[in-house]
Amino acid sequence: MTIDVSLTPQLEEMVRQKVSSGLYSSVSEVVCEALRLMDAQDRLQAIKKEDNMNLEQVILSQNAKVNSALETLKANRKYQQDRLIYGDDRVFLYVDNVDGDWLTDWTDETEYVEQINPDT
Repeated sequence: MTIDVSLTPQLEEMVRQKVSSGLYSSVSEVVCEALRLMDAQDRLQAIKKEDNMNLEQVILSQNAKVNSALETLKANRKYQQDRLIYGDDRVFLYVDNVDGDWLTDWTDETEYVEQINPDT
C-alpha cells in the first residue's frame, strides 16, 4: 500500500537521519516503527487508565472497611464508657422494653433444642 505523507522539514530530517544511521533501511521502516510505537503508547495509556480506575475502587473499598472499623471502635468505646457510668444498669441503653414481660416468654434451652430436634 502506498500513502503519500507530508512532513515538516524537522520531521523529514529526523527520518533521513534514522535511515542514514543504518538503524532503518528505508523511510517506510521508520514510519512503520513510529506507528507501532504510537500504538503501543496508546495501549499503555489505556492500561494505565484502567489500572487507575481499579486502584480507585480498591481505595474506596478500603476506605469503607476503615470507616466500618472506626464505627465499631466508636460503638465499643461508648459501650465501655456506659459500663463505667451506669454499671449493670446500662442494659436500658441497649435493650428496648427492659421492664417488659420478655422474661415470661423465656424458654428453657433444652425445651427449645427438643422443639428443633425432637429425636434428641
